Amino acid sequence: MSVVLSIYEKLANKERVAGGKGKEFAKNMTKTDRNLFTDKVDNDMLTLNFWKKQIRNKKRHIHAVAPGIYCTSTTCGLRTLVNLIECVDCKNDYIVDAIFAEAKRKEAEIHMLYDIENNELTPQTASESYIKIQAAERIMNDLGIDYEPVVFPNEVRDLLIPFGVVS
Repeated sequence: MSVVLSIYEKLANKERVAGGKGKEFAKNMTKTDRNLFTDKVDNDMLTLNFWKKQIRNKKRHIHAVAPGIYCTSTTCGLRTLVNLIECVDCKNDYIVDAIFAEAKRKEAEIHMLYDIENNELTPQTASESYIKIQAAERIMNDLGIDYEPVVFPNEVRDLLIPFGVVS
């Protein structure tokens, strides 16, 4: 319960929170003069008692998907196998730090370079590395964290299918 409280304290202090739910709440804060940290009955969302009541009464749900990544959906399927690309813009997710994302990004980069070096790079492994790295970098961007972007070698770029609007 203190996890939810700390997320809302970050939002109240105008600290960055990534994930679809975090970005949406922050965006709504800029659109209104109303205090978004009280519900319609004037309960203070910045107190632990509020969140204890919400969770005990099953009005709210939260579970950890990974370190620093929390989901509010009761039907989330990512409880054991985390795919960052699904969390970046998920309307149910709060992402409060990038430690897990940076670890996944580094791991994907190492696997990509290993595959290139050992002539094991396939279109599938190239796209998996690309997706993991891009998702992690989006999380770091959303949280305002400085990082050195991964430069994809030609071997990887040549295997990726280009996408986008073609006029």
